[in-house]
Amino acid sequence: MTDNFKQALKEVFTPGKAKAEEALNVTAAKASDKNQDLSINKSDEAKEQEKAKKKVNIQPESKKNPSAQPSHKESAGLHKNVITKDTKILGSITTQSDLEILGIVEGDIESKGNLVASGHIKGKVICNSAEIASAVIEGDLDITDNLIIKVGSQINGMLYAKSIHVSGQVTGDITAKSEVRIHSDACITGNISTPTIMVESGAILRGKIEVQKDIKVRNESLNKALAQ
Repeated sequence: MTDNFKQALKEVFTPGKAKAEEALNVTAAKASDKNQDLSINKSDEAKEQEKAKKKVNIQPESKKNPSAQPSHKESAGLHKNVITKDTKILGSITTQSDLEILGIVEGDIESKGNLVASGHIKGKVICNSAEIASAVIEGDLDITDNLIIKVGSQINGMLYAKSIHVSGQVTGDITAKSEVRIHSDACITGNISTPTIMVESGAILRGKIEVQKDIKVRNESLNKALAQ
């Protein structure tokens, strides 16, 4: 009798327990699915963030606008002005910039920059430094720093500079504050005054050479121009 009663109780209460266990299992499964969904969402979010970082890293650097940040020369106004071969100027030139002369200028030239000349100039030249390459100049050259006269150049005028290198033909006196170098292919007709002189074999000199200290270069006009 006792066994039958226990069996009846078991049959009555067991289905409820099974249902409760089944409900718990479903709830746990849902919680697990929710956690898995959250984990997947977090993983996807992390991947998106990583992609965003990569996109930022691979973006090319934007090119700086050169006009926004002018170079030192631009800020100082030292552009180069070019007188082309087919150009002829009748009149003086005054500029703050470097100057390249390939054509013809009939007039004085005054520049606070550097001069490169391979054309024809009829007039006085005042500038910071000068390179004369196969040019013809009829006038004095008043140079603050270095003067280089290359082969094929012809100059008829006085030369004043800190240092002077001559490889062309010069008719006129030469005065240098630092040194004069006369190369083998130079032909000079005029007197030379300088603290130091070097003459290569083969050079032609027609004039007196005066070597003395404290040479005062007569470039007062250039000093006034630079002081303005």
